[in-house]
Amino acid sequence: MTLASNKSFIFSFFCGIGGAASSLDLRLFPLSLLCFSVFLWHYSLKQEEPLIHRLVRIGLFVYGYLVLVLHWIAKAALMQSDTLWIFPVFLLVIPGAFTVMSLFVFTPYAMMAQRVNSVVVRYVGFAISWFIFELLRSNFPFHGFPWYTIGTNMMFFSTVSQLAFLIKRSGMDLIAIFVFCSLYPLFLKKDRIAYGVVICNALVLFAGGLWGAWHLKQYTQSNRLASVPILAIQANVPQDQIADYSKISQVFREYYSYTKASLLSRGDVIIVWPESALVAFEDYQSDEIFAQMADLLPTQNSIILFTSSYGEGDKAYMSSFVLNKNKKVLARYNKRHLVQFGEYVPLRFLFGFLKIVGNSLDFSFGKDMVDFLYRNNGGASIRIAPIICYDIVFSGDIVNSDVDLIVNMSNEAWFGSAGLYQSLQMTRMRAIEERKPIVKVANSGISAFIDPHGKVVHSIGIDRRGFIYGFIPFWP
Repeated sequence: MTLASNKSFIFSFFCGIGGAASSLDLRLFPLSLLCFSVFLWHYSLKQEEPLIHRLVRIGLFVYGYLVLVLHWIAKAALMQSDTLWIFPVFLLVIPGAFTVMSLFVFTPYAMMAQRVNSVVVRYVGFAISWFIFELLRSNFPFHGFPWYTIGTNMMFFSTVSQLAFLIKRSGMDLIAIFVFCSLYPLFLKKDRIAYGVVICNALVLFAGGLWGAWHLKQYTQSNRLASVPILAIQANVPQDQIADYSKISQVFREYYSYTKASLLSRGDVIIVWPESALVAFEDYQSDEIFAQMADLLPTQNSIILFTSSYGEGDKAYMSSFVLNKNKKVLARYNKRHLVQFGEYVPLRFLFGFLKIVGNSLDFSFGKDMVDFLYRNNGGASIRIAPIICYDIVFSGDIVNSDVDLIVNMSNEAWFGSAGLYQSLQMTRMRAIEERKPIVKVANSGISAFIDPHGKVVHSIGIDRRGFIYGFIPFWP
């Protein structure tokens, strides 16, 4: 292998990193589009190489892409661990494992691209292969990891992103990869077919944008809950305090006092706390805890939503609760999608050492979607689904169809800024898919009120202490 070949492989890796740039900031979308297209052009020039070299080239591109998209996981592991070795292990293992998965998909493509000298075949084949790869990592292994699939980058387009209502995340993945590679034909010699590919992509985007613009104008906001404000609390408690079991009560008091100071009226209100505001209430006298929380509620029709670990027999769940003024739990939801290596360890006998959160407890999976009907003093009613953190990642599998409002309670302090940004973009896409507003509340940001079009109406930034007191835009 020559020095030129080595440089060429390195080039593929950095094209992958550039291709993931929009996962850090959607304004970098043009850079991602350029890097995907340049890689595909560069790859098409290497068709005389042995198959193994072409697969290594694709693998390095995919690995570079995934390293930038998922690097926050390694930072999260480092934050939860006392050993530095955990950072390179997570940076290598998780993107590396998905890269190996991708090679099973791209091997037929690499073989076909060498034999068929066609711009369209290479372009379409690469796009379809990437789409299949996204499907695989979203569903396998260990319940799948559909974190920031490539279609999430289409949130760059406020109108085209409305197509998610029709075609969901997978459909947006398919559109995105075709768009990301769309400049590839322009790097080749003049070819009518190549230009036709570019024009077809532009027409699809244009048509999608027209439909999205029409879709946005079809619905107006409704004030049917104007008498019931929602209070979302982001107290920005340091993650080291949340992770310290001896400081659980201190974290609770912090949220209690800040919520009390943030109440702006004595009318009906829905208070929402993020995940980890109350880590494990069963370790206290639950009656005492519930009494203090009920004390925050100004009226009989006010409620508070919060999360806590919860033991049931020999199983432990991460659960969300809805509590009223009478200290009655109106609803409890057990988290259905658990974070691999964070809330449970798949194949623990092999991978136990990779657990991000330093304890031996594995949570159990919840089984059912849960929602509840809330009525205010004025007679208005709304059906609310209280989901937890990672649940929001799973397109089409988060709430029942008759839900009016999704409340997502998270603790993402250990994600790093990139992970927080990606989480917000995925939440925006879920709002469009479900055509429902979402209240996203996180301990250290980003907390947001998001309307059914995926627009962030109100938000609190990263590492800020604050609250949102207002109303969610609803459709009639």
